[in-house]
Amino acid sequence: MMRSKKSSIRLVMSVGNLTRARQSYLPWVLIIACLVLSIHRYDAAEYISNMAEDVSQIVVNSKSTITGSVPEVKAPYESCKNSTDRTKEKQLKIAYVFLSSDNLSLWPVWEEYFSTCSSEMIDVIVHSVNPVNMSSMIPIFQLPTERTLNESLRFSYDMVQATLNLYRSALERACGKRDIKNCDPGMLPDFIHLLSDSCAPTRTCADVNTYLQDKQGKSFVERQLRWSSYHEETDSWDNYRKSSQWVTLTGKHALHMVLREDKLHKKWSGFNKHNGKAPDEYLPATELSNWGLETHRKVLTFSWWQGERKGFDESLKKQGLAELNHKVDYSHPATFETSDYVKFLLANTPEYLFVRKVRGGEALHILLSNLQRGRECITAKF
Repeated sequence: MMRSKKSSIRLVMSVGNLTRARQSYLPWVLIIACLVLSIHRYDAAEYISNMAEDVSQIVVNSKSTITGSVPEVKAPYESCKNSTDRTKEKQLKIAYVFLSSDNLSLWPVWEEYFSTCSSEMIDVIVHSVNPVNMSSMIPIFQLPTERTLNESLRFSYDMVQATLNLYRSALERACGKRDIKNCDPGMLPDFIHLLSDSCAPTRTCADVNTYLQDKQGKSFVERQLRWSSYHEETDSWDNYRKSSQWVTLTGKHALHMVLREDKLHKKWSGFNKHNGKAPDEYLPATELSNWGLETHRKVLTFSWWQGERKGFDESLKKQGLAELNHKVDYSHPATFETSDYVKFLLANTPEYLFVRKVRGGEALHILLSNLQRGRECITAKF
């Protein structure tokens, strides 16, 4: 019986199949959850509620996931129908904070992206061991030496610390002072968007601003419930959750996190030593949930992991493209660098505003052309 239904619960199934799978398997998921809870002595009511919410989110997220039955769709700005009148919109204050190993190789794309927003409402901050030397119309603030971590950040609490350093700098710059604890709430950024040097925008800054208009007050963080031996062994652990590292926090939520920096270090600094997992993928989702801070339960940046590779390769074949030949393992997302793959990526990630991992060369030109067309759409609208 289980074998006959195996295909209906794969990640590569259609949204319709996902919906039917949720209806068929949710009761069994809840029964299993109760059995687990009876062993671990957790609050069953709260856990079941969270579990039901997480299973429901699978269906929601599936609508923005590349599947084996992708229809032929167009890139974001192949037509201008998605461009809207923004004359009455408030421009949000957004800090774009980059974790970079070197220069920002996709910076020409980002300069084009920022061209449709007021520079006064944008702050670009970079954590990089090497100096960021680029000619730019947009001011770039690089973290000072005392806030820059020189060791490898991956699978280490140092990645979290580097991120917190970026958040703190973004808050200080917005507040105009180092005493961020007493900052006027109206001075805080509306959002702080975390990026790597391989992230790229797929929509114009103006369109991102439009998208975020009615989504203020909540951070963009996935909240997938997880179990581990570390969870069981740690008395202070609660609602252990995972998200993509590349989250978008409200200024208030980032402030809440930075002001608890010492407590977070004490709790999380040994996390990867117990289970080899990356704390940067668990801390934001877990802590924001435990603090009762609201999130949109999704992120704005798309990435494609090897665990989902089969469905992606099938989709490529349907579009007449060969499978990705990049070396991909479970600890790295797929890399997109040729024009065909980047065009496919742009056309098939409509629910996301940014993508990673993207390399320069052909990819840069496609991304740049897409945003230039988006800017023309805005000009045409007004």
